[in-house]
Amino acid sequence: MEILSHKLGICKAAVDLSAKQYYIAKVSGELAVDLCGAGEMPIGVVQNKPILGEAVELAVDGDVCEVIAGTNITAGMVLASDANAKAVAATAGSFVLGVALTSVSAGERVSVFLTLGGKA
Repeated sequence: MEILSHKLGICKAAVDLSAKQYYIAKVSGELAVDLCGAGEMPIGVVQNKPILGEAVELAVDGDVCEVIAGTNITAGMVLASDANAKAVAATAGSFVLGVALTSVSAGERVSVFLTLGGKA
């Protein structure tokens, strides 16, 4: 279920992201996007299913979107990326993805208000 997204399509997939809809993304080169890892700065959440070289539609700062949860998440938690580009609780010093608006179990899609750019 898509909630709200600007769906910026100016970046291209640096890898095949066709199975990574609702995963956290990072910049990986000039106008290129790859999956975000733990401790890396997210730029948004993948909203489509692009293959290598196709435009990536991203939910960005200020958007509300769904993200795959890497662990159980409770509404109100501040979130960051884990090593697999899934949402987990932010730890001190990690780059913030946003705030959980819903509570879910690991592997489910959590609704997140994206507040990119800061550190926990």
